[in-house]
Amino acid sequence: MKRRILLLNLLFLFLLAVACNQKPEIDISKTVGMTEDYFRQLDEISTTSAAYNKEKVKFRLMVEKPPSKEEASAMFKEILNKLEKNSHTSEFWNYYNGHFDIKSYENGVIFEANKSIGEDMKSTTK
Repeated sequence: MKRRILLLNLLFLFLLAVACNQKPEIDISKTVGMTEDYFRQLDEISTTSAAYNKEKVKFRLMVEKPPSKEEASAMFKEILNKLEKNSHTSEFWNYYNGHFDIKSYENGVIFEANKSIGEDMKSTTK
């Protein structure tokens, strides 16, 4: 009898641990698509492109007029915020890494940013 109770308790703890460690259900295709749609509506953005897999989201903004460093930083933060909001979970960046860039037609990639799980976003000028 004691073994049965011990076994049931261990099973319960195992199931609880598995349930607590599961990744939330995120429709990454829908999340990325909604985020692309948002940026395509902005006047300063010509177009967007995005790609994703199980662990990484890549996002590109194409611009005609290169933004300032401050404007680029604000755009990168907006990408982070919109992806999180459109995923409907505040834990989005606990499960995905991000690589973002801003590219102009004349100069190619002019700004890049990377967001790794558990770290702040880091951006660079090209």
